[in-house]
Amino acid sequence: MSCTAMLACARLCLGRSCPACVMCSVVPMLDTRTLIFCGGVGQLLAALLLIGVAVIHRRELAARYWACAYLMLALGTPLFIMRGMVSDFMSIVVANTLSIGGVYLIYVGVAQFERRPKYWRAGLSMLLASALGLAYWAYVDPRLPARVIMANLGIIPFALMISWTMLRTRMIGQRIIPLAISALFLAVAIGNTIRVVDAAFRWDSANTNAFAAPWLALWLALTLAVVFLSATGFLIMIQLRVQARLDRLANHDPLTGLFNRRAFRRRVIDVMRQAVPDRADGAGGVLLLMDLDRFKQLNDHFGHLAGDRVLRAFANVLMEKLPPEAIAGRFGGDEFCVLLPEANAAQAAQQAEIIRAATERLAVIVGPAIVRVQVSIGLSEPTTSLSFNELLRRADQALYQAKSAGRNSVALGDKALALMQPASLAH
Repeated sequence: MSCTAMLACARLCLGRSCPACVMCSVVPMLDTRTLIFCGGVGQLLAALLLIGVAVIHRRELAARYWACAYLMLALGTPLFIMRGMVSDFMSIVVANTLSIGGVYLIYVGVAQFERRPKYWRAGLSMLLASALGLAYWAYVDPRLPARVIMANLGIIPFALMISWTMLRTRMIGQRIIPLAISALFLAVAIGNTIRVVDAAFRWDSANTNAFAAPWLALWLALTLAVVFLSATGFLIMIQLRVQARLDRLANHDPLTGLFNRRAFRRRVIDVMRQAVPDRADGAGGVLLLMDLDRFKQLNDHFGHLAGDRVLRAFANVLMEKLPPEAIAGRFGGDEFCVLLPEANAAQAAQQAEIIRAATERLAVIVGPAIVRVQVSIGLSEPTTSLSFNELLRRADQALYQAKSAGRNSVALGDKALALMQPASLAH
């Protein structure tokens, strides 16, 4: 078919079926009521799956919103099929309002998942306005094109909000799923816009059969695909987030957010395997072993909750003062360890002094009291040829020297380093 013939066919399709194109011969073969029924079954299955996920993973509140959304869509679907068997109020007003509400709840789930505003007032106001408009065009001035416009105008903004939010998702390393969902709901918004334009051209049409509009069956087939694919995408997103949370629990200290001992050891060994041996600048893997001074007395005097607050405050110092390439972990109790993979002895000593001085300035408020904190730090010699255990042993020896020198100090090897002047602590 030529381009001119295709354009002519498109114009004919706005008003009636056209025998000149393949699509117009295929569309009548798709029974609209069957497609609506299949869509309802798909929505119900999606709702049941998401309900199961919400029950298993109670922290994933987004799953609850999505389950309610697909349940609303599934409840509205049979009302469309029962047009003529139930009242117009149920098959027109309630059915369309449930569909619009379902799409809005999908957005609420997306907003919950991404920690973004849900716009409850605006959403519920738009839902109420759509319901009133549908009731008006069903009873006061019965007009099918007007109802089509109202129903689709209620869906378009929510579909665009879902698409935009998914486009801006913060899921690290898993962009394909959010982008696919974004594209799906952008297609929904575009499709509904086309239906609005088509209905506007049919404003004076006397046809009252909602299932006779051209391309409706094809649009319903697309909607069925969107339901299945979007629900699948949401399930995958939840699974990825749950897996990321489990990985974090397995590799991070729950109190401070730093690597736990096992994960720290594994990361350090991986970094050291990739290190360049015998660098000319003397840089290598420098291990810093840190111990908070008199932490046991602090715990005994102020209690364990105060001790936890001090540990979190010290961990924040590490995250704030360490360079991006550093690896920090909590070994247990008040003992912390840091690997500086690209530092020489002088750089590592200066970094350790920055941490010591920042810790000394800490003022942790515990009830009416202000708790001061100090830390002793032992450094291993910079090298890429020693094993992790040997680096740790040397850093532990240096930490012993720092403690023996009166605490609140830094030691490299078997020597306690003199405290640097404040001017050298800029970071």
